[in-house]
Amino acid sequence: PPTWSFAMPHPELSSALVNIFGLDAIICSPLCIPWTLEPVTPIFLDGTAFSERSTWAGAAFNRLTEDSATVLPWSHQGFPVSTLLCIHRQGHRIIPFANAKHTATVLSTTKPCILIIEDSTQGEDNLQSPPQSMDVRVTCTRVIQIPALRIPWSDQAGGPIFEFTTDEPQLSTPPSRWHTDRRGTIISPPTDGRWDMNRTTTFLNQGKLTIFIYALNDPLNANKSITRDQARCLAATFARISARIPAHGERDWQTCTAYIEGRWDSLALRHQPHILGDPVDPWEYWRNISWDLKPLPQQTSPTVPLAPPCINFTEYTPLTRLRHITFPDGKSPTCLQEYFQDKCYSQSPCEDAAIFSALRLKAIMEVEQLRYNTISALA
Repeated sequence: PPTWSFAMPHPELSSALVNIFGLDAIICSPLCIPWTLEPVTPIFLDGTAFSERSTWAGAAFNRLTEDSATVLPWSHQGFPVSTLLCIHRQGHRIIPFANAKHTATVLSTTKPCILIIEDSTQGEDNLQSPPQSMDVRVTCTRVIQIPALRIPWSDQAGGPIFEFTTDEPQLSTPPSRWHTDRRGTIISPPTDGRWDMNRTTTFLNQGKLTIFIYALNDPLNANKSITRDQARCLAATFARISARIPAHGERDWQTCTAYIEGRWDSLALRHQPHILGDPVDPWEYWRNISWDLKPLPQQTSPTVPLAPPCINFTEYTPLTRLRHITFPDGKSPTCLQEYFQDKCYSQSPCEDAAIFSALRLKAIMEVEQLRYNTISALA
């Protein structure tokens, strides 16, 4: 069925796209409704087992393919709604139907619709039926590109997308995946929640993702690209949900890109300009990195306006001698507790060790903040 061609990105990305483009609904299934969807309407497809259940009475039920020649827009309670639809690399056969539905919806609502498509491979574009408008009054434009193996990307059941050996998708549900039975009850896999599950890249997008926007063909229409402020929000979103950067680093040409105010540009957080007071901070994660110990400063530089008041760090010198010890889960080292008990005859070694650790971390953070402010002022 067409449902098996749908995919779901990370919920935070769905929420960001909904907010940026003002979408009203998202195509999904009961197994992959984002928690951040409220108040956007979930749209399920007719013909599935759960469509008659009162549990999903608040959802809208639409058809991807129409019985008549007239294509109806995506709708909820009889009104057309702008929609987000995602198609994975095994579902390219439904792209023509998505073109027709999105085109009809834009003509009915005058609002944009979004389509996210995963390439079949990690190489060049290879869509046999690329997204396109079915009416000259509507345009279909690429606005965002996401490299392969970058963000969480699942099928309509919330599981990894497997390669099929035949032209038709497998209709049977593997027992290791979430699924709904004939009565519409959600069933979890027997391995769900196991601590020893293998963590691989199978839950990431295996092919490049391209985000298309369907909008009215109006020269004054601003929905054919995104603004700088929207790009900054997307950059912060990708920084939070993206997979780990490889040990050898990330090449600049491998970053997410977007069509920003008429030209393609990077969506990497590190490439966004620093704006004082802006909630999106390109240096947010640099502020949390470890500190390489150097001689402690005696006073702040008078030429640095953003530096804190003069602080004498020499009083913290004994605390820095433990710089190679880490504190997992916020607990002080056992050897430090034993030192307070055996060498210092402490009556409460655990509490004293915790206080000592906290003071040490406080000292390091103050020194870090001073140096970061210095770098910020000179940048």
